[in-house]
Amino acid sequence: MRHLNNNKTHQEKPQKKKRKEKLAKKKQTTKSAVVCSAFPPRPASDHLIHHIISGFCNDTNPSQFEKTGCAVCGQLTLLSELKAFNEVDICYDPLINSLAAKIEKKTLDDFDDEVRSPILDPDCSHIYGTYLSALKKNKRPLKSLANHLWIDKVPQALEDLTYGEKMLIARVWHNQYLVRVSSGRAKIIANAIMFTNPTVKVYKMLPPSRQELSEVLVVVFVGPANPIQEEFKRTLMFVQRNKVAEALKWLKLNHSDYAPLKISKENLNTYKEEGIPVVIDYKRSNIDDGNKIPSAMSKYNMKKEKGTEDGLCPFTVHGLTGPEYSKMT
Repeated sequence: MRHLNNNKTHQEKPQKKKRKEKLAKKKQTTKSAVVCSAFPPRPASDHLIHHIISGFCNDTNPSQFEKTGCAVCGQLTLLSELKAFNEVDICYDPLINSLAAKIEKKTLDDFDDEVRSPILDPDCSHIYGTYLSALKKNKRPLKSLANHLWIDKVPQALEDLTYGEKMLIARVWHNQYLVRVSSGRAKIIANAIMFTNPTVKVYKMLPPSRQELSEVLVVVFVGPANPIQEEFKRTLMFVQRNKVAEALKWLKLNHSDYAPLKISKENLNTYKEEGIPVVIDYKRSNIDDGNKIPSAMSKYNMKKEKGTEDGLCPFTVHGLTGPEYSKMT
């Protein structure tokens, strides 16, 4: 027993020494900290100034934040992580995928021709460094556009379509719409409420007739005076008949879901060349009341008008699901 106790005391002594040494080091560091915290501090040395300035210059160098697109994936990437095409000698055959893209058809006489060249973003001239190793191994990168991620530029026939024009070319309808356009002294604002249809409606012929459209779309105009054509043009329900016809032609030529679709010239001619596609319900309001809904206003909001004086008016869409609609009276 005495022998064991002696061993314990011998083991405890070096541990106590280590603790004393740690405490002594802490006291020294605290003393040095107290000395260094003297005010005012000493002027920075030339070496420290050079270190601070060079660090700032390195962090704010354009190469640290400048980005550009990668031709393989189309994503914005730091320029420092990209390599230009003229700096790389590599085979792009793994990026050939005839099922991922096809050439745009202009007329009915054009054949369905697939893209047989590597799928790369034509607006980009750099490639991400990590994709080079995959291409060298004859492998297609996971996030490459060739993996059915390629979306070409929006065709001219589908550019700048209004909400009303998109409704006329939609083949599947899920909702019914109530659009309210409010006009004050100078400002206009619009909002829409969507109600889900009990059954989804799929059209085999577009555009729908005006009678069919009036069953799912109602437009109400509220203002101190009868609306004029210039006010209609500022709303997103404004429709141009020629734009609808061009959009349907392009979709029938280039979209597989629109291939069996029939374009009805008879229904198309029932719409005006320019205007709202349905009959407008007009409700006169007092010019001093503004264009806001009183029940939707806060008591701290003293402005009577909301919206824009020029250009397209704001358009807000609210959705109501089946359970919510069933509880309403």
